[in-house]
Amino acid sequence: DIRWIQQRSSRLVHHYRNGVDLGQMEEYKGRTELLRDGLSDGNLDLRITAVTSSDSGSYSCAVQDGDAYAEAVVNLEVSDPFSMIILYWTVALAVIITLLVGSFVVNVFLHRKKVAQSRELKRKDAELVEKAAALERKDAELAEQAAQSKQRDAMLDKHVLKLEEKTDEVEIGI
Repeated sequence: DIRWIQQRSSRLVHHYRNGVDLGQMEEYKGRTELLRDGLSDGNLDLRITAVTSSDSGSYSCAVQDGDAYAEAVVNLEVSDPFSMIILYWTVALAVIITLLVGSFVVNVFLHRKKVAQSRELKRKDAELVEKAAALERKDAELAEQAAQSKQRDAMLDKHVLKLEEKTDEVEIGI
């Protein structure tokens, strides 16, 4: 004699005697089956199909064979499929939020880096403008010095001509 009993209600879930399935609770009719292939090994597994969250709880299996009696308790936990959907959505939302926050942080980092690089480029550009102005001043100074050198060369050329004329006069007068 094998009896599976729902401990919450102390009502019979499945009753098996002498190879025949007997009475059971109305809520379990057509949903339970004693797996007979393990009976000879002492396995008294009960299969419940179309499981719902109301099936959660403790079940006891009582076996009586003549004067011998044994009992075992099994706890069945059924998770609500709706709560699993919520769990998946929660995980998905957490992943999405993490990705959004991560991308925001990366964007802020890249923006700050870009601003820093822009400042550095402006500083270097200002340095180059200063150096270009200094080079233009030096170029103007050199151009002025070159013009002065040409004037001196021209004056020297005049002096050389005058000296040559005087030298010629002195040689003629000798």
